[in-house]
Amino acid sequence: MKKNVQEVVLYRQAESLIKDGYEVYNVVSDDVPDEIENGVKILSSGYKTSNRIKRSLFAAKPLFERLKEVNADVYHTCHVDQLGVCLKLKKLGKKVVFEMQEDHPYSFYWKSLLPKFINHIIVWILKQWMAYALKRVDAITCVSYDTHDYLVSWGI
Repeated sequence: MKKNVQEVVLYRQAESLIKDGYEVYNVVSDDVPDEIENGVKILSSGYKTSNRIKRSLFAAKPLFERLKEVNADVYHTCHVDQLGVCLKLKKLGKKVVFEMQEDHPYSFYWKSLLPKFINHIIVWILKQWMAYALKRVDAITCVSYDTHDYLVSWGI
């Protein structure tokens, strides 16, 4: 796992849940063996790629299958490319929390190396998809007032 995600998941968020007697799982898009770290059960989906596009297109199915095995009370993610998985979990009656960690989809404007007109199209498509999906999850957390404001402007 990436260090920053590892710190938040394993040390900050999971610690209090584990102290209160909950089992905490972290299902990752990876092909490494399952492990336990600081009481968190880290489960691999069995699928890994270094290509973000392939991950967005092909990682959802193996990730979803592994998530179903866990049968958690609440599912939590911060990855936009997992919103489809969130909707599948909702169809199964599960509770889903989405954490907006960045200014998605607007971060494309400063992160992407694509031409501006393509970025505008991508941002528009992502905004429509995210607004649709986020209206269906149980809760959304965000890290800034700007993010909160545009979520409100999307009707969320």
